[in-house]
Amino acid sequence: MSRFLKCAPLSLWIAAVSSAGAQSIPADAGVGPQGVGFSLPRVGGSLNYGVSASEVISTGFYNNGTSFGTNLSGDVGYVSKSQFHPFSAVYAGGVLIGDSRQPTTTYQSLSFSQILSTRHWNIAVADSVSLLPESPVGGLSGVPGTGDLGVDPVAVGSTSGIGVLTTYGPRVSNTLSGTVGRQLTGKVSAQATGIYAVQRFIGDNSTLALDSTTEGGSAGLSYHFSARDTLTGNYNYTNFNYSGNTYSFYAQGATLEYSRQWTRRFTTDAYAGPQIIGGSSAAISGTATTVAAGASAGYLSRTTAYAISYSRGANNGSGVVPGSFSDSITGTAHRQFGKNWSVSGDIGYARSSSLPNFTLYQFKSDGVFVGGQGSRRLGRNFSAFISYNLQDQTYNAGRSAFVAQNAFSGVYQAVGLGISYSPRSILLGR
Repeated sequence: MSRFLKCAPLSLWIAAVSSAGAQSIPADAGVGPQGVGFSLPRVGGSLNYGVSASEVISTGFYNNGTSFGTNLSGDVGYVSKSQFHPFSAVYAGGVLIGDSRQPTTTYQSLSFSQILSTRHWNIAVADSVSLLPESPVGGLSGVPGTGDLGVDPVAVGSTSGIGVLTTYGPRVSNTLSGTVGRQLTGKVSAQATGIYAVQRFIGDNSTLALDSTTEGGSAGLSYHFSARDTLTGNYNYTNFNYSGNTYSFYAQGATLEYSRQWTRRFTTDAYAGPQIIGGSSAAISGTATTVAAGASAGYLSRTTAYAISYSRGANNGSGVVPGSFSDSITGTAHRQFGKNWSVSGDIGYARSSSLPNFTLYQFKSDGVFVGGQGSRRLGRNFSAFISYNLQDQTYNAGRSAFVAQNAFSGVYQAVGLGISYSPRSILLGR
């Protein structure tokens, strides 16, 4: 793993936290396109930064009319020089100054990871904290129109897709994870992961949302058929709690996962297994057994990056409902055209419903988001971009009188047009 950590871009360093010790990732996995504008560091001991300004035109989210906003944002990424104990950090933040029809909002996100690698052990700790005005969709910041759609967000811990899209509701989220892996034999390794996550809504709309705390962990064994093929068996347990009430539920199960690197550029991964959902609250009737599953595929070269992923299972309900069961699929594409042009796109779909043994009411939602961005280099350090984002969601409460006050319903569109300044990487410790 140490060779991989030395040459991989920052996004892969932090992504490796969730699988540290679980498998040996080939060192020739490839490096993705550099992109136009800000990009994550690609070389150890370097720091990248960029600032952007854009005008954002949106319709359908805050009201039925059209609103205008001015966005000012900045991004920073850092990778340490250490080969065996690399540290990495990514920051994205800014302010969206709205008009009379849209509030002025700020957004911040910071993710970091520390990896310790020895001959037999791999230890990884990562944390991600964010302040966002709405559900994150696409780009490094998760905020439409900011010009960072070509930089994929950093994931810490397991992901469950887009979940249920919310209305305007500032929220603070923090996810902390730790992984320990041990090579037992030449082909067998063991790993254990713990995760702690909180989501708290703030501001005038906080009374419409559900604050949640998630605690969980997993443990398993991996068998490495070769440097490119790994079969993993995992047991996992997650507990979901909600502030202000005694309601809680848990999800536990076992999965079998197979990952393969077909070529230097193409990788796949898939897992599936039973998931048992239960709880101590009167709102949960006994236990329910479902199927949790997921799959992903990625293609990476110096000019292109394509990825698609699918996940199925229980989650915290996105602040809208006290737990939901979701099927979600997301895809990303980045393409570099020479030195001056790049095009990026994101797409996602999620179908969420109440937990199968939840008795108070029924809830179903179908949400989709689509995003696209084109960037053009303007000289050595400047670039211009135009972006488009669409969110569409419908929800159905069935025959119950329940109203999901925090669920977005309708179509929201945003167009951003702006300029970015991002100089070359700063080499540190050389």
